Amino acid sequence: MTQLPIAKSSQWTQAQITAFLEKTTVPMRLACHGNAGFPLACSLWFCFQENSLWCASHENSHIVKLLQKNNKVGFEIGVNQPPYQGVRGQGEVTLVRERAADILAAMLQRYEIDQDSTLAKWLLSRVKEEYALRIDIKRITAWDYTQRMQTGK
Repeated sequence: MTQLPIAKSSQWTQAQITAFLEKTTVPMRLACHGNAGFPLACSLWFCFQENSLWCASHENSHIVKLLQKNNKVGFEIGVNQPPYQGVRGQGEVTLVRERAADILAAMLQRYEIDQDSTLAKWLLSRVKEEYALRIDIKRITAWDYTQRMQTGK
């Protein structure tokens, strides 16, 4: 297994980070460079494959247009209920048309979207217009407030 670029301050090991990314199904918050010089945050479904984070988005989406101009991003994946824990980091995005169908199908399964649902049918009907977004992780760190929240510290 290829090593992730884990920050020294990370509270988790690579095995713990990988397990978290494989099991957690909250959307990822992706930050990129916006048009007016301000960061833009966007929530996207994700999956973790080949030591990269993967998302999908339509070719005409605002996020794709911004990533075509500047592919450097920040990301955060964190649970929304106590005890709070998660990962965050930075990466570079590559838009991959050829993997769009596979990634979209993987995310429908991961987020338990029925293949016969209106949402799944609509998403799959546009698959030729989708990009898979591969986020090559340049730095990742984990935080975990479990112990702090249990002891009241």
